[in-house]
Amino acid sequence: MMFFLFILKKKGVYMSFIEKSYEKHSLHNCDNLPDFMVSNKLSPNDSHVRELKNITPLIKQFKEAKWLTVGDGRYGCDAYLLNTLGASSITATDINTYTLEIAKEKGFIKQYSCENVEKMSFIDNEFDFTVCKHTYHHFPRPAIAFYEMLRVSSKGIVFVEPIEESVKLFDRLKYFIKSVLRNDKNYLYEVSGNFVYRLSIREIEKMMTALDYDLIAFKKYNSFFFPGFPSCFKILNKPFFIAGILIQNILCHLKLMSWGTGIIICIKEDKDNSISHNLKHNGYKVIKLTKNPYSN
Repeated sequence: MMFFLFILKKKGVYMSFIEKSYEKHSLHNCDNLPDFMVSNKLSPNDSHVRELKNITPLIKQFKEAKWLTVGDGRYGCDAYLLNTLGASSITATDINTYTLEIAKEKGFIKQYSCENVEKMSFIDNEFDFTVCKHTYHHFPRPAIAFYEMLRVSSKGIVFVEPIEESVKLFDRLKYFIKSVLRNDKNYLYEVSGNFVYRLSIREIEKMMTALDYDLIAFKKYNSFFFPGFPSCFKILNKPFFIAGILIQNILCHLKLMSWGTGIIICIKEDKDNSISHNLKHNGYKVIKLTKNPYSN
């Protein structure tokens, strides 16, 4: 009996932490519209544009696809950019829709929904793709969110997230370089209160394989940002920042440093291999997943 009460007590503490985490994020809004939405002009140097342009192969291949963006509380800028890049049907979501309401009123997005990514109101396979950009690492229970995004997506998920690589060689040197070039640590917490949960490509590969899905594809790249500097999105074209990214890229190719960010695409089904061919042609590394011999 005492053990049972102890478990209940622990569960109560656990759940209150989850609720507290989402409450903090619902209050953590951006003050201003992103520059590219105000000017209605996209710059190739803008970090958001640089990241989401990598999704254009899927947008072009599936011109009528329905897209969902999660954690898109920065005035729906992900949905806005997807539309600018050619996607026709996009629904922006966030746990707090205050900024999404403003974005819709100003005509930047067409539709939005208030959603907790752990339990969304959409039916199974209501969308073709879900885009999760710099949001997964905010979730207190990311695995639950991952399965929920798969549930509502008929074709797959696109992640743009900090990644974690398990490269053992020169670990101490790598940690030092990361701390200098990225102000990075092994364990990070953000001002919104969340632990920064880095995605592991191997972890995603295993989760997709366990569900007997077809493939994952990925690209890796680096960014350069320090707290206290002006927004990196505004000054990404400055020589100092270009040099910072270039140095990181060289060190990554020499395997003296791990890549900072990755785009990971999870595809449920690719029977004719058209998706894998498309992604390979556009510079992605594709992993065809092992099929379960006992699934039929």
